[in-house]
Amino acid sequence: MAMLDDHDDLQSHDSHGPRQLVYLHSRSQGWADLSVLHQAWHQKRLMQESQRLMQVVNHQYAMHDELENKFPGITNVKRNAEGAIIVDDPIKDAETLIKRMTTEAERGEKFLRKE
Repeated sequence: MAMLDDHDDLQSHDSHGPRQLVYLHSRSQGWADLSVLHQAWHQKRLMQESQRLMQVVNHQYAMHDELENKFPGITNVKRNAEGAIIVDDPIKDAETLIKRMTTEAERGEKFLRKE
């Protein structure tokens, strides 16, 4: 528990939570000052948390940009009105699917032979 008097400030007792502070005031205003102290402590904590969250957001933006640079278009996803992902050019028949799979397999074999 920390004890504050007229000459202390909130900064000097920053590690203590609002319930751990006892504010001794030589004047008779007491409770009003305690309320102000409590509000100041909460305000400082909110500002610190806001700064931490801004750092998280900035990190996420950097990761997003890095992904987009490595894999252009990866973050562009088409969705319908319900939010379902729309896949371009769906294959509707087995023959087209087999042709596309064969083409991709041949392309993969060519790629592997180059290595």
